[in-house]
Amino acid sequence: MTDVLIFDALNVMASLIVFGIIAFKLMTRAERFTPIERFGMALLAAGCVMTIGPITHRPSPYDDWAAMLMRMGAATYFVGRITRHRYNNWQMRRQARRRM
Repeated sequence: MTDVLIFDALNVMASLIVFGIIAFKLMTRAERFTPIERFGMALLAAGCVMTIGPITHRPSPYDDWAAMLMRMGAATYFVGRITRHRYNNWQMRRQARRRM
C-alpha cells in the first residue's frame, strides 16, 4: 500500500516538474518554437496535469487520456522539431551553395 502511494507521489511530482518546465518555456521563449512544437508541448503538459488524478481517485478516470496525451504530445513535438531542424539545415546548405 505504501509503495503504491510513494510511486504515485513520485509520478505526480515528476509530471509537475515536466509541466513547470514546459510552461516556463512556452511563457518565456514561445517565439523560438514552431506552432507544431508548441501544440505538442501543450498536449504533453495537459497529459502531465491529468496525472494528478491517481492521488485523489483510484483508479483515475483520466489514466488512459493522460498517457495518450503525453505520448501524442511528445510525438507531435518531436515531429515539429525534426521538421524545423531539417528545414534550417536545407536553408543553410542552399545559402552555402549560393556563396560558392
